Amino acid sequence: MSQSGADVLIVGAGPTGLTAGSELIRHGFSVRVIDSKPSPSRLSKALVLHARTMEVFESMGMVDRVLDTGERFVALNVHTHAKRPPVRIDLLKRNWHDTRYPFWFSIPQCETERCLVEHLESLGVRVEWGTELRELSQHGNGVSARVTDASGSTQELEADWLLGCDGSQSRTRELTGIEMDYRPYGIEFALADARADVDLGTGEGHVFPTKQGALMIAPTPTEGLFRLIAHVEKGAQLGIADWAKLVFERTGLAFDIQDLAWHSHFRLGHGLAQRYRHERVFLLGDAAHVQSPVGGQGLNTGIQDAHDLAWRLATDKRAGGAEKLLDGYATERRPFAERVIRYTSRATRMLAAPRAIRPFRNKLARRFLGFTVLQERFGRGIGMLDSRCGGSETLGDFSRPWVGRRLPNPLLWNGQRLHDRIDDLRHTAVDFDVVDDLDGAAAWPGPGLRFGEGGLPDPGGVVAGALGARPGERWLVRPDRIVAEIGEPQALEAKFFREIGCPVAAL
Repeated sequence: MSQSGADVLIVGAGPTGLTAGSELIRHGFSVRVIDSKPSPSRLSKALVLHARTMEVFESMGMVDRVLDTGERFVALNVHTHAKRPPVRIDLLKRNWHDTRYPFWFSIPQCETERCLVEHLESLGVRVEWGTELRELSQHGNGVSARVTDASGSTQELEADWLLGCDGSQSRTRELTGIEMDYRPYGIEFALADARADVDLGTGEGHVFPTKQGALMIAPTPTEGLFRLIAHVEKGAQLGIADWAKLVFERTGLAFDIQDLAWHSHFRLGHGLAQRYRHERVFLLGDAAHVQSPVGGQGLNTGIQDAHDLAWRLATDKRAGGAEKLLDGYATERRPFAERVIRYTSRATRMLAAPRAIRPFRNKLARRFLGFTVLQERFGRGIGMLDSRCGGSETLGDFSRPWVGRRLPNPLLWNGQRLHDRIDDLRHTAVDFDVVDDLDGAAAWPGPGLRFGEGGLPDPGGVVAGALGARPGERWLVRPDRIVAEIGEPQALEAKFFREIGCPVAAL
């Protein structure tokens, strides 16, 4: 038996584990990433990345790699009545001005993983495929993990921390004795990636909530390949002819399917781990939460789990201990997952509503989705731009509307966006005041935004006004772009140190 280790051992090389590995390297940790699979998956599985996740990839320096691989999902057409035009939600025309990514993004999970693997390898780390976690124990300031590699050899790995990113059947969760409360819905869906010669519009998705059952058709980056998701009877197994018949019955389209690149059948439910942390072991992604695939929230939530935890571990390391910040991972991310589960459960039950109430459901959907304000809330909500973290001791006064939320990303005076001035690795103090040493405008006489030593004009106080920022106050923004606290600069720093116990210099 050989022994070796790293600062952090990551179990699972899906999107969550790969994101965690890359982010921790960027924060100065040594990592090892293991996965029991013999090689990367080639299954398309989850298909959508959302705006908030694209911003995470931007901060990681890999968003262009992803953008080059997928396709913008720019509109959703909801066909509530066979004889009437669909309700069209044009994402590009909605209020997405505070992000560079005003769309949903269609990319197969295997391609997202490939981009993440390449990014991880560019940072000097390779995934150890075929390596399975067998046992783990914790001691003082570390974790010991016994793993078996692809050759059958056993290794004893030592790490300061272990991250369980190993999916819904998590071995990490099992070994730490953390239970997951899983609740099935009794609802079944079939899924297929179908090749067909049909024109449904570039980057356009379609939902058919019919009397026979719901059907969703989503674009993929591959021309002529469509993702089909259908509510089906229990035990239904669909081949090419069955899918073609189902699509025709629910849409009236002659969907000439030539091939099924991938297909699956699944029973829906949700689950949430009772705890996200056990001493020096954390659970992330599907190991911590499982939800309905409706809305494409699961993969995105897992990536954001990893992005959140990485900066916390880095701050803990700089501070020589920051337990409240580490505990904040669970107290913020678990309630976030609870809300995702609640919303996706409602949406799933609505799509799979009993036959008798489906016409009433469709009338309501048509009426409410016709309102622009609800379309905006729908698009941004699924895009995960307006979600709020769960309350924790590491966040400030929730009476201020932006505390615990993503900092908006509006355009600035110089053509940059606000996020361009936010540090990817450390907290950033943003001061809203009249200052005279602004970048490119040394004699600027009006409102501005200061970021540490430099700043930018804010003509007319447009940015400050949009955020509701008051003159002279400071916004403390975390590396994950969440607003941690708002207040008067000196009082804010003293309050942060007093309540979190973390030196400001470590942030």
